Amino acid sequence: MNSSATGLGAVILVLIIFLGVVIWVMNQGVPQSSEDYKGLVSSKTQSSTSVEPRIINVKAERFTYAPSLIKVKKGEKVRLVVENVDTAHGIMISELSVSGIDSVEFIADKAGTYEFRCPTMCGSGHREMKGKLIVEE
Repeated sequence: MNSSATGLGAVILVLIIFLGVVIWVMNQGVPQSSEDYKGLVSSKTQSSTSVEPRIINVKAERFTYAPSLIKVKKGEKVRLVVENVDTAHGIMISELSVSGIDSVEFIADKAGTYEFRCPTMCGSGHREMKGKLIVEE
């Protein structure tokens, strides 16, 4: 066997190994359904207080939330429970560092108006899927 054939074989072997590693890495930890997202919330949403949160149910479907306007009191512990109707949607409130698929829990510690959005690509209207959270004094 000549050196060019050996070199070509080595290149092919390296490419096969590389592609195998890329495919394996891409499949690690990739949620396939909303069930895989259970308990996936940002660290800020975890609270050590024993106060029970106010639970607010939010229906999420392409490309709306119901209710799309949520009002809470400053200092209130809140859990937004998301009913994902047609696919995994969830809620993300960037300014409060809160994100989750089936639920998010946080303490509304800053008064103001915050936009919440869908954190998962859910289709052509994804960018328009949003609502408002008002934290009142």
